[in-house]
This record gives sequence, C-alpha cells and structure tokens, in this order.
Amino acid sequence: HVSVGSSMLVARLTRAAPRQLIRRHSVSTINAEEVQKFSELSANWWDPTGPMWTLHKINPVRVKYIRNMLCNHFLLNPTSPLPFSELSVLDVGCGAGVLSEALARLGANVTGIDASAAAIKVAGEHALRDPGLKNNLPNYMNITAEELQASGKTFDVVCASEVIEHVDNVPLFVSSLAGLTKPGGSLILSTVNKTTKSYIMAIKMAEDVLGWVDKGTHDWNKFIPPAELVKMLAQHKLTSKDVTGLVYNPLSYFSSDSPWQLHSSDTDVNYFLFSTKDAE
Repeated sequence: HVSVGSSMLVARLTRAAPRQLIRRHSVSTINAEEVQKFSELSANWWDPTGPMWTLHKINPVRVKYIRNMLCNHFLLNPTSPLPFSELSVLDVGCGAGVLSEALARLGANVTGIDASAAAIKVAGEHALRDPGLKNNLPNYMNITAEELQASGKTFDVVCASEVIEHVDNVPLFVSSLAGLTKPGGSLILSTVNKTTKSYIMAIKMAEDVLGWVDKGTHDWNKFIPPAELVKMLAQHKLTSKDVTGLVYNPLSYFSSDSPWQLHSSDTDVNYFLFSTKDAE
C-alpha cells in the first residue's frame, strides 16, 4: 500500500520530462507493440516467480559484470559497499527498475527511463517501499533515449540491458545512447547475438518449448552480432573494450544465485558489451 504522501513523491520521481526540455523527433526508436507488451507485464515485474523471473535470475550476474567493469574503468574500490557513489548512471529501458535499484544500492545516482508509463509507475512505487533506498532513490522518467539526449543531459555511465533487440531504428538508438554518455564515460549493453544457436535457444526453446518467456517476446531478425554493434559504436567515438557471454548452466540452478554465468568466449546467445567514449 502507498500512502497519499508517498503517491505525491512517486509522482515527482516518476515524471514525464517537461516539454520545453525536449525536442520531438520525426523518427523514433519506439515500437508501440513492444511498449504495450511490457506495459502489460509491469504489475508482475517484481514477482521473482512471475513472467519476469528470468530477469531476476540474470540480474545478479549483470550487476557483477557492471561492477567489475566500472571499478576497473573508473579506478573505483571494488571492495567498497558503495563503489558507485560518485557516478551518475542512466538505465535506458529500465522497466520496473530491477537493475536501477541494484545500481542505486551500490551508491550510484541513478536515472531510469522507459517508454512504458505503466512500468515507470511501478518502478517508483517499488523503490519507495525499499528502506534500503530511502537515501538514494532512483529518479524515474517516462521518456525515450532520443528525447532525453535532445535535452543535452549526459551521464558517466549509460546502460541498456536487454533493450536494443526490442527497439525500432537501432542506429538512432545507438546514436542517442552515445550522445547521453559523457566523454570518458562508459556505455554498457547486453543483448542477444544473431546466430543459429540463439534462434534455437532464445526463441524455440525459451519461448516455444520451455515457456520461460511469452511467445513473440523476441524477433530473431532484430538480434545483433557483437561485431556489428562494435562498428556502430565506433561511429560515435565509442571504443569497445570487452565482449563477454552470458550462458545458461542448468546444473547450477539450485546451487547458486543464478543458473546464468559469465563466459569469456561463448557469446553465441546472450552477451555483454562494455565500451568507453573518447575523452575530449
């Protein structure tokens, strides 16, 4: 239950951007069907056994990757409980805030944006209920990456995790992410490779056989090979420093926090890409 006072705070934390700060694009990265699909999932986003259960299982692994890469790049203390306390972080396509909250708990000044107003509302309400975030609440905005970029705002770190395969106009999306990244900052992406194995595992098995995600969640034609993404990033002064795979190991399902594990060379299905923007 959220009180009236809390509801007012949610409204401040989960706002649409003031129209005078943004410039509307004649083209957009938004796929309306994708936004609707994830909006319908928003009410159950935080249920670890619900339709987003795989996201909850993957989250500790992606946070580990992000923490390791950022501590190395920014020369942060990896043993500190709040290593990101001096960093501004943008979580693009944040959904209901699973990654945003985790990064805020590590001290980051987090802004989460999403095209789904329903998901943003849930994100703000959930953060308020977490006493561990009371001194460092993420700031959520119902806005697109290209709209926020048009406002001129930039961040030390930009994350787009499991998002790029759901957008339209990938070149515009990548350009927007690059523009939101400060010189000397980092852009972290995670997505799905375009291989025969990814078609079998991410679509036929995950959707059709195992039912881990709803049918139609992914479109193989929108998957992107790492090499293609590296080239796109290079066009925007972003140098790719690391590509690491994310692999499923059923044997570790009950023996660890996640059955997904980082893999230095197996990028056939899921992968992370860490890049840094040239300093001016």
